Amino acid sequence: MMNFATSSARPVEDALPDYECHQDSQREITEQEIETVAEFIEYRLLKERGILSKAAVRAHELLADEMADQIDSLAGNSDSTGPEYIGWLSLQDAAKAGIKLQQAARKAIAHIAEEHFEEFSTEARCWGWLE
Repeated sequence: MMNFATSSARPVEDALPDYECHQDSQREITEQEIETVAEFIEYRLLKERGILSKAAVRAHELLADEMADQIDSLAGNSDSTGPEYIGWLSLQDAAKAGIKLQQAARKAIAHIAEEHFEEFSTEARCWGWLE
Protein backbone atom coordinates (compact mmCIF):
# COMPACT_ATOMS: atom_id res chain seq x y z
CA MET A 1 0.00 0.00 0.00
CA MET A 2 1.35 3.38 -0.99
CA ASN A 3 0.78 6.54 0.97
CA PHE A 4 0.78 9.81 -0.85
CA ALA A 5 1.38 12.99 1.05
CA THR A 6 -0.63 15.99 0.10
CA SER A 7 0.68 19.50 0.28
CA SER A 8 -1.28 22.32 1.78
CA ALA A 9 0.78 24.84 -0.18
CA ARG A 10 -1.06 27.00 -2.67
CA PRO A 11 -0.04 26.96 -6.31
CA VAL A 12 2.06 29.94 -7.34
CA GLU A 13 -0.67 31.17 -9.70
CA ASP A 14 -3.11 31.44 -6.78
CA ALA A 15 -0.64 33.29 -4.55
CA LEU A 16 0.44 35.85 -7.17
CA PRO A 17 -2.49 38.31 -6.74
CA ASP A 18 -1.89 38.40 -2.96
CA TYR A 19 1.80 39.02 -3.53
CA GLU A 20 1.10 41.80 -6.02
CA CYS A 21 -1.31 43.47 -3.61
CA HIS A 22 1.31 43.22 -0.87
CA GLN A 23 3.93 44.77 -3.16
CA ASP A 24 1.53 47.56 -4.12
CA SER A 25 0.73 48.33 -0.50
CA GLN A 26 4.44 48.88 0.16
CA ARG A 27 4.72 51.89 -2.16
CA GLU A 28 3.09 55.28 -2.55
CA ILE A 29 0.28 55.61 -5.04
CA THR A 30 0.93 58.42 -7.49
CA GLU A 31 -1.55 61.02 -8.66
CA GLN A 32 -1.07 59.73 -12.22
CA GLU A 33 -2.09 56.21 -11.15
CA ILE A 34 -5.23 57.57 -9.49
CA GLU A 35 -6.07 59.50 -12.67
CA THR A 36 -5.50 56.36 -14.75
CA VAL A 37 -7.81 54.33 -12.52
CA ALA A 38 -10.41 57.12 -12.78
CA GLU A 39 -10.17 56.92 -16.59
CA PHE A 40 -10.44 53.13 -16.41
CA ILE A 41 -13.60 53.43 -14.30
CA GLU A 42 -15.11 56.04 -16.62
CA TYR A 43 -14.12 54.66 -20.02
CA ARG A 44 -14.14 50.92 -19.33
CA LEU A 45 -16.27 49.91 -16.35
CA LEU A 46 -19.07 52.46 -16.66
CA LYS A 47 -19.42 51.81 -20.39
CA GLU A 48 -19.84 48.03 -20.11
CA ARG A 49 -23.07 46.74 -21.58
CA GLY A 50 -24.90 43.44 -21.25
CA ILE A 51 -23.83 41.27 -18.34
CA LEU A 52 -21.66 43.48 -16.17
CA SER A 53 -18.50 42.36 -14.41
CA LYS A 54 -18.39 42.56 -10.62
CA ALA A 55 -16.08 45.57 -10.88
CA ALA A 56 -18.50 47.35 -13.24
CA VAL A 57 -21.44 46.70 -10.91
CA ARG A 58 -19.42 48.04 -8.00
CA ALA A 59 -18.40 51.12 -10.02
CA HIS A 60 -22.06 51.84 -10.88
CA GLU A 61 -23.10 51.48 -7.23
CA LEU A 62 -20.34 53.78 -6.02
CA LEU A 63 -21.09 56.32 -8.75
CA ALA A 64 -24.76 56.45 -7.75
CA ASP A 65 -23.85 57.09 -4.11
CA GLU A 66 -21.15 59.61 -4.91
CA MET A 67 -23.31 61.49 -7.45
CA ALA A 68 -26.01 61.90 -4.81
CA ASP A 69 -23.42 63.54 -2.56
CA GLN A 70 -22.04 65.68 -5.40
CA ILE A 71 -25.50 66.89 -6.46
CA ASP A 72 -26.38 67.77 -2.87
CA SER A 73 -23.18 69.83 -2.67
CA LEU A 74 -24.08 71.76 -5.85
CA ALA A 75 -26.79 73.69 -4.01
CA GLY A 76 -24.06 75.27 -1.92
CA ASN A 77 -25.34 77.84 0.54
CA SER A 78 -28.79 78.18 -1.03
CA ASP A 79 -31.97 77.07 0.69
CA SER A 80 -32.71 74.51 -2.02
CA THR A 81 -31.57 70.91 -2.24
CA GLY A 82 -29.11 69.72 -4.87
CA PRO A 83 -31.73 68.14 -7.13
CA GLU A 84 -33.97 71.19 -6.75
CA TYR A 85 -31.06 73.47 -7.69
CA ILE A 86 -30.20 71.34 -10.74
CA GLY A 87 -33.87 71.38 -11.79
CA TRP A 88 -34.06 75.15 -11.45
CA LEU A 89 -30.74 75.62 -13.26
CA SER A 90 -31.88 73.28 -16.06
CA LEU A 91 -34.90 75.50 -16.68
CA GLN A 92 -32.82 78.68 -16.58
CA ASP A 93 -29.71 77.54 -18.45
CA ALA A 94 -29.67 73.93 -19.65
CA ALA A 95 -26.08 74.12 -20.91
CA LYS A 96 -24.80 75.37 -17.55
CA ALA A 97 -26.75 72.62 -15.76
CA GLY A 98 -25.22 70.02 -18.06
CA ILE A 99 -21.73 71.35 -17.41
CA LYS A 100 -22.36 71.31 -13.65
CA LEU A 101 -23.55 67.69 -13.83
CA GLN A 102 -20.53 66.66 -15.91
CA GLN A 103 -18.19 68.34 -13.42
CA ALA A 104 -19.98 66.59 -10.56
CA ALA A 105 -19.63 63.23 -12.32
CA ARG A 106 -15.90 63.79 -12.93
CA LYS A 107 -15.40 64.73 -9.26
CA ALA A 108 -17.37 61.64 -8.22
CA ILE A 109 -15.25 59.34 -10.40
CA ALA A 110 -12.01 60.95 -9.16
CA HIS A 111 -13.16 60.45 -5.56
CA ILE A 112 -14.06 56.82 -6.25
CA ALA A 113 -10.67 56.18 -7.87
CA GLU A 114 -8.85 57.67 -4.91
CA GLU A 115 -10.93 56.11 -2.13
CA HIS A 116 -11.22 52.68 -3.78
CA PHE A 117 -7.88 52.56 -5.59
CA GLU A 118 -6.89 49.09 -4.41
CA GLU A 119 -10.27 47.70 -5.38
CA PHE A 120 -10.08 48.91 -8.98
CA SER A 121 -6.32 48.95 -9.65
CA THR A 122 -6.08 45.16 -9.94
CA GLU A 123 -8.83 45.13 -12.55
CA ALA A 124 -7.17 48.05 -14.35
CA ARG A 125 -3.91 46.07 -14.46
CA CYS A 126 -5.69 43.05 -15.91
CA TRP A 127 -7.03 45.23 -18.72
CA GLY A 128 -3.63 46.84 -19.33
CA TRP A 129 -4.50 50.29 -18.00
CA LEU A 130 -1.81 50.14 -15.29
CA GLU A 131 1.54 48.41 -15.27
